[in-house]
Amino acid sequence: MFFPIFVYYKGVDLALKKVWPEDKRRYCCRHFSRNFKKCFPEPLMYILFWRACNATNPYTFKKAMERLRKEGKTLVMKWFAELGNQSKWTKYKFNSSLCSDTNTSNFVGSFNSTLGVDRCRPVLTFLDGIRGVCFARIASRQQQCEEWVENVICPNISKMVREIGQTTKYCIVHKSAPGQYEVHEGQSQFPLSLNRTWYSVKTYKATYNNNISPIPDHHQWPEFDDILEVLPPPLKRGVGRPCRNRRREEGEEAKGKRSKSIKCTNCGHFGHNIRTYKGRPTEKQLIGNIALVTKNKRKRDHFKEGKEKAPSKKAKQSQDAYILSGSQPSLSQINP
Repeated sequence: MFFPIFVYYKGVDLALKKVWPEDKRRYCCRHFSRNFKKCFPEPLMYILFWRACNATNPYTFKKAMERLRKEGKTLVMKWFAELGNQSKWTKYKFNSSLCSDTNTSNFVGSFNSTLGVDRCRPVLTFLDGIRGVCFARIASRQQQCEEWVENVICPNISKMVREIGQTTKYCIVHKSAPGQYEVHEGQSQFPLSLNRTWYSVKTYKATYNNNISPIPDHHQWPEFDDILEVLPPPLKRGVGRPCRNRRREEGEEAKGKRSKSIKCTNCGHFGHNIRTYKGRPTEKQLIGNIALVTKNKRKRDHFKEGKEKAPSKKAKQSQDAYILSGSQPSLSQINP
């Protein structure tokens, strides 16, 4: 058994080591990055973190770690040492026989959204829903690749290669054998082999070559007397409707949230209006609800500097008339 992605929680990690001690698993670097950013909030450190996690060869990984050591000193090296084996979080150490270089759990969220309401059902119904999704997906992809030519790469990969090719115009390629190349970019050079690519049509067809056999409904399943009955855990229903949305990260905006430029006429803060007012926001909420729309600063009136009221147009005309006549106007005449 292989767990391609494992979201890093210490309690779950200990349980998996106890139940499946020999199974391979990886950690989700997206969750790691959130913890890393709390310890090292500098933008450069965050970029170097992903450069080390996404490194596909020892050279790139070594350069990224040297730069991290230079910027973060011994603290950042201690942080990475606590992650454990590098084969669980950096791509260049992944087992190549597994043919998967994913180091985040984003695809798990996509798969969960595909299951829909089956996630809230009992375990057997839930597993049958997963079987139905995989059942239809394998069959549709088998039909999709029937007309593809086997000695080329897949259409979507070809499109990506064309897009990437626009940014590699400064690379120099030397051919050594059919399908074997040496790529030079600046002071770096890398070997390239197109003979063992995972993205060929032949490999794609082999991946979806097997099918899931159809089965009848559970009323027609054979009965066994010696099967251990596994009961569900006690139901502890909380107050209100159960939440089905993904738990958002700290500082991440909820989907469909209104614009921050909306201002409440009751409390004067942004992010909500008077209809959705739920009391004065906390200091943490105030930091995240800074208005995105700012008004232009008005020019300061020189009459307001001394807290004096500017005379009206009528009073100004009256004042000019007195000045021309040579007499001094009274205050009541200037400001009638």
